[in-house]
This record gives sequence, structure tokens and C-alpha cells, in this order.
Amino acid sequence: MHSVPVLLFVVAGGVLASAQDFAACHRWDELGRIAPSDKVIVLDLASGGGPDYKRRFRAHDRVRVLVMNMNPFVSKYRITVTATPVQETGLSGFLSLLGAPVSDVLAAATPAEVTDASAAAAAVVTPQALGGCTTSDLAARAGVLYKELTELQRQSEALQKKVKGVAGRLDFSKLTASGLRGNEICKIAGDLVKAATEAGAIDVDKFERQIEVVREKAIVLSALAKERQQESACANSAPVKIYLGAAESVLEVKLPTATKQSETTRKWQEAAETNAKKIQDALSDGDALATSRFVGDYDDPTNVELKVEARATNATTGDFSTLADLKLNFGGGPRFTLAGGLTIANLTRQEFVRVQGYARGPGGDFLRPIQAGGDRALENVVGLNDRGDWRVGPIVMLHSRLFQKADYGVYLSAGVTAKASDASTKIEYLFGPSLAFLNNRVFLTFGAYGGNSKVLEGGLYLQAPVPDKLTELPVRTNFKWRPGVAITWAFR
Repeated sequence: MHSVPVLLFVVAGGVLASAQDFAACHRWDELGRIAPSDKVIVLDLASGGGPDYKRRFRAHDRVRVLVMNMNPFVSKYRITVTATPVQETGLSGFLSLLGAPVSDVLAAATPAEVTDASAAAAAVVTPQALGGCTTSDLAARAGVLYKELTELQRQSEALQKKVKGVAGRLDFSKLTASGLRGNEICKIAGDLVKAATEAGAIDVDKFERQIEVVREKAIVLSALAKERQQESACANSAPVKIYLGAAESVLEVKLPTATKQSETTRKWQEAAETNAKKIQDALSDGDALATSRFVGDYDDPTNVELKVEARATNATTGDFSTLADLKLNFGGGPRFTLAGGLTIANLTRQEFVRVQGYARGPGGDFLRPIQAGGDRALENVVGLNDRGDWRVGPIVMLHSRLFQKADYGVYLSAGVTAKASDASTKIEYLFGPSLAFLNNRVFLTFGAYGGNSKVLEGGLYLQAPVPDKLTELPVRTNFKWRPGVAITWAFR
């Protein structure tokens, strides 16, 4: 005989009767009431996304990330948060230019079709006087056996009906359906536990006790019939053989069938109890369906990556797959950004050389008279090899952030460029504010351009006569500031 398994799961001192008693369901409901906002990000694993959210915050902002609608009956989850201080590679790069560095997926446990244990109960002969040897006592005991076997048949049918009434509600595979939200999981889990509790309450003990009653009556009838056959008057009595055959049929056919029904029902109850316990264990974890993480409040600019990964619940090895990869920035990117591009400035560019020409005075008048052929004599004068009113060239700039949003920002910038001049190369500069756009990757700078400009000395000027004894033109390089503009692209 077995004891009856009764599925009464106690939570906080009470019988588990609804989804509201699961800690995970309370937590899901609590977090589900929090509305998304600038500082609340929702990652919905059931739909594979969530509302759009900000990705850049002030350094000391505190952001809450809600991970909703996890399903512990499908996957094991791993949530990692990695905070990495923003590296100031731009400044070192610029200075270097200047010479400086439920555990398993639940299986359905619906029992196999229960076989009728006593379908042939009516085959037992009813008590009657059959003549010949005395069989009245056998008839009386056969009548009792028939009565108890009829009761066993009734209980078998009642047990089968109860099992069928519950089995249809014990489909644990419902918990593994894709796209389930937390409240749906809670509803399914509550219904399954309630059905499992009803399954455990089915009284198999009563059926098993009736099996033993029938067994006892059949054994007594069989023994008495065998004794009667030892009597000479009943040795060949047909009624005695009938009573003996009926008793043996009960013992060898009907009772084993009933016992199998009992054992099948017990296993079904145990499976329901096991799976209901898995539900209870999985949902007793408050973070099983939904959880939250707080990130932020950093002293320095910081990049944060929150990753949600999963693998099958019944897997013990193997890689986790990424379900969500959230990347946030607190305090902006690097304060300094190194960029390269093109600059243009309103600074005169001129190179003086000795050329053949007509000498002129400071006012532009010709200094030499017209000769007899109607022309003036050519001589060495000051000329230009190259001249322009604008400087255009490549530039490398360091942008220091003053203000930044997700897609634009305001920076204070300094840049350097080089200008080749004769046998040397001169460094020139651009300083000014910059506007960053295209996700803070392109910078437009307006400011002061400082560069070198050559002027003549020694009283010389353009088209002034050059004395023969002067081997090189006396030139002085002046450093001047003029308006300049640059467009640069971040090196990142």
C-alpha cells in the first residue's frame, strides 16, 4: 500500500492557489508598473525590443534598466554590466604630433489512457443452487466476491473519470511557448499548479484498498473450491469448477489490470508533483521573470555595456547567445577628440624672387627712360614666384568638449598645420570654437589662423631694381593672425 501524494505547496504559510503567490509574479507586476522614461530603459525579451531610449547621460545621472519577460522554463539568463572609463587618446595623440604619449524544460506528463480494471466483473457467476455436491457456501462467497468486484469496477471508472478531468489541464509544455509575457507565464503556472494539486488529491489509496478486499475474497473462494474438489462427491462437480475458475480469473487477470491502473495513476501524480515543484522553484526567484539594474553616477566619463544572454534551460554546457546588448554613455565621450581635415585662411601667401623686368618706383612709375628702339631696358627687379590671398592645406586638430548631446556638441579646438618655405617647414595654427555634428564625428571650426607671411626688407618692393651686389633678397617672416575655418573628421 502507498500513501496518497497530496500536492500542497506552502508559500508564506498558505496553500499555493494562484499566480499571485509566486515571488517572480509579484516582481514582474511591480516592475511592469514602471513607465519608460529618459532614465528608465525597458528591454522586453518577449517582443525582442522595447521603447526607444536615450543613450547619452550626464556623468552623475542614475539610470534604471528593466529586463522584462524572461522565461525560466525556456532559457537560463546571464546579465552582465561592464563600465569602462572613457580613454583620452585624443590628447596624447595630439601631443605626440608635437613631440609628447524551471531548470529543465518541463515535459508534458499526461498519463496514458487508463485501462478498465474490472471490465469482466459481471463474468462471475451469481450465486445459485447447482445440485450435486453441496455448494451453498461457495455460492455465498462467490456472491460476496461479485459484490466487491462490482464495487472495484465502479471505483475504477470513477478514478479514470477524475484522471481524465485533470489530465487535460496538465500540459506543462504550455510554459515553453515562444513570446510569452510574464503575466501569461504566471497565469499558466498558476493553473498548472492548481491542476497538479487536484491530481495529487485523487484518492488512489481507496482504490488500492478495494483491490486488496477483492484479492482476499478471491483467495478465500479459490482455497475453499480447491478443498471441495478433494471431496469425492464434488471431485467432478461442474459448479465447483466454475467457482474455482472465477476466483482464479480474478486473481490472475482482473486484479493485475487494476493494479496496473493504480501504478499508472501514481506515476502520473508523481510527474505532476515533480513538474509543479519545478514551477514553484523557478518562480520563487523574484528575478525569474523580470529584473532591474541601476547604472550611472560616475565621477568621470564612462561607457556602460549591459548585455543579456541566454541558453536553453536544460543545457549544462555551450555558449550563451546574446538577446540584448545595451550601450550607454555617461558624461560624454572623451573630452579630447583628435581629428584631421582641411583648413582655409585669409592669409596672404607670397614668395619673392629676382626676375628680369622693368624697374618701377614705389609709386609704380617706371624708373628708366624709353630707349631708342621704343622700349626700356630690362634689368633685375623684385618679382613673385608664388602668391595667393588664401591658405588651403591639411590640418590636424584637437577638439576639447564644452557641451555635448547625442548628435551634436560644442568644442574648443586647437589645430596645427605645416607650410613649406624654401629650405624649412613652418608650423601654423588654428584656434577657435567648433560645432560637432553627425554623431559628434565631423567638426566645423571657425577661429583665428596664425601663420607666417613674408615681407621685403632693405627698402625693396615689388618691381624694385635689385642691386647686382645683392645675392639674396632681404626677406623677413612675420607671424600674423587672420580669420580661418576648418572641417575635420574624428580619428575613431
